[in-house]
Amino acid sequence: MINAFPLCLLLTVLWPGSSTIDTPLHCFETEAEPSDYLVLSSGKIYRQSAAGKSVPEPELMADLSDSGWQFSPLHKMVQSWLPVTAFGYQQQFEQLMLLARDPVSQGDQLVIVRLFPQQHDAVWQFADLAPHLDDDVLAGAESSGQSVTVESLWHQVQAAPGWWRPLSGWATQLPQLYAGMLYLPTVTDMSPTECPSYPLDLTVKIIHMHSGHTTRPDEVIALQQAGPLQWQLRPTSEQQLSLWLVQDEAEWQLAPALQQITTECLDCYQTLELTEWPQQLELATFWHEEGAY
Repeated sequence: MINAFPLCLLLTVLWPGSSTIDTPLHCFETEAEPSDYLVLSSGKIYRQSAAGKSVPEPELMADLSDSGWQFSPLHKMVQSWLPVTAFGYQQQFEQLMLLARDPVSQGDQLVIVRLFPQQHDAVWQFADLAPHLDDDVLAGAESSGQSVTVESLWHQVQAAPGWWRPLSGWATQLPQLYAGMLYLPTVTDMSPTECPSYPLDLTVKIIHMHSGHTTRPDEVIALQQAGPLQWQLRPTSEQQLSLWLVQDEAEWQLAPALQQITTECLDCYQTLELTEWPQQLELATFWHEEGAY
């Protein structure tokens, strides 16, 4: 017997005012992904399954309603871990990548929530999350040459159960995660109540998954038409990986040599070699399987 998590559950909760265009997510082709969690527009997050198998009763894991934001039910979940942390031991957790609409600024917010196996009965509140690490703060700490200051920032990032960051515009899709960096396409030159017209400038923000600070300058590409965007990893002649964004016949190279974050510090990266990247192609995911034959 194979129990697969029904994707339709992610679509049962619509944003308030769903009769109008609330976010460019409605204007671009965005698909729901399998998840053990249900995100309500109020910001309440429930665990309703474990590896695709339903739990007896949905469990409230986080209540971010104090933010006053409107959350999209569409989200991504990734398994993550930090080998060396401020707590002196390895941390394993599930990281939820969420998008929320601030009705005051009329802009989108990127929200990251970490859910730990040892969380037990703790329910994260919005006040538990930290604002993203400001780029100027990190740059100032590094330029001062005070390694203790940088290390303390890294410890603060590890201790928080998540972070949030304003996007100064609207996200066109959920973040794409490669080697610890989030690639998030956004738009700013459009109406908050109507789908954008083309050609359209798309700004891809490149963000550290654990702190929210910018790891590289934004990439700006010009879309000439509507249509789905695809992410592609391609091998290079130097036996490395390059990252591309593709739409029909148009393509843009975002990273000539893919970088990965490392755990030594907040701003430590290294080029990812082709031999270090898993050489498998995912064909299917079975969330829970019993008595298969």
